[in-house]
Amino acid sequence: MRLYERVRELNVSSLGRLHAKVYLIDNRAAVITSANLTSSGLTSNFEYGVLVEDEESVESIRRDMEQYFSWGNKFTVETLRRIAGMSEEIWKLQREVEKENKDSELTRRLKEKTEELNIEILKNRVRGGRTI
Repeated sequence: MRLYERVRELNVSSLGRLHAKVYLIDNRAAVITSANLTSSGLTSNFEYGVLVEDEESVESIRRDMEQYFSWGNKFTVETLRRIAGMSEEIWKLQREVEKENKDSELTRRLKEKTEELNIEILKNRVRGGRTI
């Protein structure tokens, strides 16, 4: 099951130049980190982050994130599903390419699928004339 299907309320926004990863937990805590919400980001990369539990600080972080969120382009659940499906296809093709030792047809398909995924993400970033 995907994260967006497990979490009661999940809001995702794309703000191109915002690099921080901020996770708010029930308005009681905030995690500010360099870690992406990926397997390697959470388990094997060297990352750094802080847990904030002070109520006033968490509220201030929440307000900042709401402002950043409003500047970005929102990902709908349907867009997240499409991106997840496209990412799975790319991952499978990548494994096949590695197995087949750079078979030219598989390499072409992998590049094509990767480009489709990049276009889908970029379409979301420019929706409504906004390119942030």
